[in-house]
Amino acid sequence: MVEDSVSVTRTAGAQSPRMRADAQHNRDRAIEAARVVFAELGAEASMSEVARRAGIGVATLFRRFPTKNDLLLEVFADDIDGCVRAMDEALAEKDSWRALQKLLRDVCTRQASDRALASVLIELLAGDMMVDISAHIEEGCAELIKRAKAQGQLRPDLDYSDVLLVLMANAGVVKMTTKSVATASKRIVDLLLMSFEA
Repeated sequence: MVEDSVSVTRTAGAQSPRMRADAQHNRDRAIEAARVVFAELGAEASMSEVARRAGIGVATLFRRFPTKNDLLLEVFADDIDGCVRAMDEALAEKDSWRALQKLLRDVCTRQASDRALASVLIELLAGDMMVDISAHIEEGCAELIKRAKAQGQLRPDLDYSDVLLVLMANAGVVKMTTKSVATASKRIVDLLLMSFEA
């Protein structure tokens, strides 16, 4: 049974009611700069580059966000929450194969919109950045796959690791494509989903 929906909890550098105005200003500048830097350079971009673009010291940045993961999760919290909502909506649909396709296309479209998000989602789902959310999504996908197999729509050897392969392949396309990223992403996802069918 899949657990109730979960959402990203912003703990890193979360705004305190007593945060000084200048400290809040620095935090906001850091997040705004990080969005631009990660979108341009991907999740591999350095914290020093974020600090430089924000016009603050590296030490100031690390006081607000002790690790790069803390900053990444703050920047992409809304996108991660969106993926969780898409997962929950997919579980509510009767046609599980159609729901799984819609879910993967939604997540891959999000990846294609931002190079950094493309890799952050992989790190989230395959790593230990946010165990509760990654576990929720894994359990939800496994349930969709189980239902779709029972409906005779999926090949019998398919499992959650194949879902991760789709996201990894799409992230690679997003990272390496210089033109028409959305078109290339849609093409690879369509081809991979075709291979899922029974």
